[in-house]
Amino acid sequence: GSVFTNPPHPSSPSALPYNNGINDSMSKIPRDNIGYIQYPNIHNNTLVFATEGDIYLTTLPIMNNNSPNSVQLPVMSAMRLTSTVGNANTPHINPKYPFLIAFTATYTGNREAYIMDLRPEHRSQPSMRLTYMDSAYGVLAIVGWEDDGRTLVVKAYSMEVAMEDERLYRIGVLVNNDKEDPTSKKSFSSERYQQHQDKNFLPNNLAVSDIKPIPLSQAIDSTVDERSGCRYFTRFRQSSHTIRYVGGTAESLWALCPDQELAVPLTSDYQGASKAPRIYTIMINGAMTKILLFMSDRSGHVKGQTWEAASMNLWGILLPTEDDLYTAKKEAKNYLETPFQITSSSCAFGGLPLVEYAVDELNGNIVLRIGADLHLLSKKYIKQIIRENIEMKTNRVLQNNVKKPKAFDPISLPIAVFSDFNNLHERTIPLKNSADVSTTDIYDTAYGTLSALMVARGQLFVNPVRDTCSSTPYDGGAMNMPSRRYRITPGSMTGGLIRVLGAWNIPNLPNQNEENVSRMSIVLATDPLSITAEMAFYLIETSSESIVEFADISDLPIPFFGGHVNGGSVKDGGLGSIYVDSVTVSSVGNRIAWTDTDGRIVVLTLPNSVNIKVDNKDYAILPSVNENDEPMKGIEAGLTWSPGGRYLAIEHNARNQFNIISIVDLGDPNSEKIHVGRIVQATSDRFNSMSPFWGRSSLDFKIDKLSNITPNEKLGATTLYFLSDRDIILSSKTSSPWGTRAPGPFFPKKTNLYSLPLVTKEDQMTVEPMKEMYGGNFVGNGAAELMPAHVSAWTRSTQSDEVGKRTRRLLNNDDSNKFNTIGYKELGTNNLRRSEVVPNNDTNVTCNTTVFTDVPISFGSSQHPLAFARRAYVMSKIPASDYLYVFQLNDGPSLLVAERSEGVNLILFHLGSFPSDSVERIDLKPEGTILQSIGLSTDRNYLYATYSGNTKVIQNTLKGILEFVGDLSDFSKNIVDTDDWFLSVWPKLEYQQMYDDAWRMLRDYYYDARMGNVDWISIHSKFLPLVSRCGRREELDDVLAQMASEL
Repeated sequence: GSVFTNPPHPSSPSALPYNNGINDSMSKIPRDNIGYIQYPNIHNNTLVFATEGDIYLTTLPIMNNNSPNSVQLPVMSAMRLTSTVGNANTPHINPKYPFLIAFTATYTGNREAYIMDLRPEHRSQPSMRLTYMDSAYGVLAIVGWEDDGRTLVVKAYSMEVAMEDERLYRIGVLVNNDKEDPTSKKSFSSERYQQHQDKNFLPNNLAVSDIKPIPLSQAIDSTVDERSGCRYFTRFRQSSHTIRYVGGTAESLWALCPDQELAVPLTSDYQGASKAPRIYTIMINGAMTKILLFMSDRSGHVKGQTWEAASMNLWGILLPTEDDLYTAKKEAKNYLETPFQITSSSCAFGGLPLVEYAVDELNGNIVLRIGADLHLLSKKYIKQIIRENIEMKTNRVLQNNVKKPKAFDPISLPIAVFSDFNNLHERTIPLKNSADVSTTDIYDTAYGTLSALMVARGQLFVNPVRDTCSSTPYDGGAMNMPSRRYRITPGSMTGGLIRVLGAWNIPNLPNQNEENVSRMSIVLATDPLSITAEMAFYLIETSSESIVEFADISDLPIPFFGGHVNGGSVKDGGLGSIYVDSVTVSSVGNRIAWTDTDGRIVVLTLPNSVNIKVDNKDYAILPSVNENDEPMKGIEAGLTWSPGGRYLAIEHNARNQFNIISIVDLGDPNSEKIHVGRIVQATSDRFNSMSPFWGRSSLDFKIDKLSNITPNEKLGATTLYFLSDRDIILSSKTSSPWGTRAPGPFFPKKTNLYSLPLVTKEDQMTVEPMKEMYGGNFVGNGAAELMPAHVSAWTRSTQSDEVGKRTRRLLNNDDSNKFNTIGYKELGTNNLRRSEVVPNNDTNVTCNTTVFTDVPISFGSSQHPLAFARRAYVMSKIPASDYLYVFQLNDGPSLLVAERSEGVNLILFHLGSFPSDSVERIDLKPEGTILQSIGLSTDRNYLYATYSGNTKVIQNTLKGILEFVGDLSDFSKNIVDTDDWFLSVWPKLEYQQMYDDAWRMLRDYYYDARMGNVDWISIHSKFLPLVSRCGRREELDDVLAQMASEL
């Protein structure tokens, strides 16, 4: 289109079918320029607050005491006071000098305290920095002003103790010529107070005089009665926002008066949260009355002698004096009588709780923040509530049931924030490999190159692999134009609409043949058509000719399983929450398995078409125990498919918490229906066994040479390789509890490589001499000497055919099957040149897909539960070390392991040609790099290893490893192109997706499946309208905290 056409705009979340926009409780708020308002503070109708990460100022219209409790106010325009790349919050107006506003900001990286001077002669100056906190967090918040506006109280982590502890600090900021101590009681004299009322009395100097900690442990908020000097404060920073929390660190109110050694608890009658104390002064019946206001999530009535939890509201009680507090403490009594409730926000605002409030000390009004809006509680209404409760106390009316406020309908403040909302513009975010990458898979393209299917920060990309083994020079006019990177999902106008969790290429789909350039992948993502962004599986085309999915909000793809198709949670028939790391696709592309937060292990038959939905018969939930009655909980299980997709190895915890491996038989992989057979324990529960890999023995690779199997068709695994720490060491160096003289067994931090033969039924029925010789557990060069008659007879019977000739060559250890390379001793020197790697003619090195066919495994009798596990033997020629993973090459018995030693390194153990039991070690460590991750492609044809942000693709053959050895010095071949890798996100879409994701994760990860008897579905719709108000991630965090507090 023309450059003069209207620019594109992102899709709106409200366009989704299930989104009905804003609920009725917010309908009276103007929909334009409202923002997400937080941290209100008010003085003499001047209101400051934070939104979009900046401080704004507005003025309330003047209302007299005869105004009704609820009036319609005109739109209040707000002016921006700050402009920071980070964010500024917790503004507080100085009550004596209202042109001074204290706030915290991240101008320099850490959050520090600042003061802004709004006088005309000071407006052009930057804000004055007050603190240089020696803390990684800086200043956490501004608490308020004290000492008649000359001392600022802030909250920060303690700098005086080693253990982190939040506490309060006093900062002297206003210094006058009279040298008077701003903390002395003289400051509170009536003469001094009257002097400060003079508008012409201004500070001669604005500077920091001192910073002193308030000697209160774990205090996070406070207010001071200037007459008595008693400080009322909140103790403990409650890590949980839940209203049902009644633990020992629940927020509670305390008081400390001058010349007293210990503080007195004020709200010990309630085990839930009580916080944010403020002193409210008002004239009642001709007498000046002080009320201690605070927020609490207690309910409006007492059941027996215990308060019940409910939504957060504003409460009040007569301010206790010093005599009241310490007399009650001396008599071991609770001072506080029953507090009275001032607000009932859950009834007036669709269940939204009170989040914070601010008191206007001059005119007596209170500003409430409920959700993302501010509301005004008039002095008239507050006075009425206080008078009624004082009269009840005077008349000694029983208060077992607290009287709820009548007709609670505060005045909505229609604040208009005029801003470009720059934080909602499209964001371009650079991606880092591998920090931002969640899953990777490698596959062959239809045009002879390799591509990497990579999920990074919730979006799916296909990145080209530079200089692959089968790359073809570009013949067009662009002269060797390299392959391009392209995004599969989402579209440019829907960035953030979904979160892609993982993607895996599907080998060997029926429509993927030599004439078809299609490349299908299975994608796990959140479903935007689901009300709560449920997880779903999609079949998506990922070739270069494919269209971008999730590009149009009105034409979204339909999942074949999960999402809005199969319900939401597990109990509703949906997927629930899947552990992405557990998802594994079989190497022939017929099955997929995963674990979820409900502890299930699920196996599913993949559909062969995009338009086919999964039926109940297509998936199975595995039993929760194996044949030995050991638990198989999917929460901590690892899954590994056999090459043909019939068997699944499950690494899980036994009852004694040792890692064990079980194997489940799932029946014919070509059948649409999954038949769960035996679940046999493959390792003992007396040791840790981990990292299973389905492979073949040296003998099997020799026998393969005799068969007529095509290069792309191979039999399945005959050996299960795994790691185990089952070697016990007797040592006299152990200390307690046995002492230094009594040797005791202990497990070293090392593992050995073990091999478990998977003896088939065919092997048991027919014992040929060759297999009889070499099928034992102790195989070596001298094995043939044990039965020369059998060898001679079997060799004569095969002399006349070609198979016999090949057999004799193999038995004689002919060199015809070896690679023509330099000696293995030189391979370990990292000096191998690429020209020296020359495979022989029998070695087929292609990038075609290999089809595996599993052979039936004979597990033995179920009457002997560990008979199958006892076949395993240690590969003694491979030394013990701290190994993490094990892989086997496709074209030989060589094993690749990841070893933890001064970082993580790859090691190739090249096993000698059968029947030799020799092992050669080759270290694979590029110079000056750090191995960050290692994996195997779904089709088992490629290894990929990420070194210092560069992903290297290695063909899973001996030739591929040797080429990798030759490239260790410059590390430049077969690298996934992740240079200049970016993604784009529309924050509005991303915030709603993140909200849905957080709601779903709480549902599926919460310890109580009943969600504390809370209607969790209604909670989602309750806070959803607030998400559209968010302009920054910090504001979304506030919504998530409010949502989580309902539990």
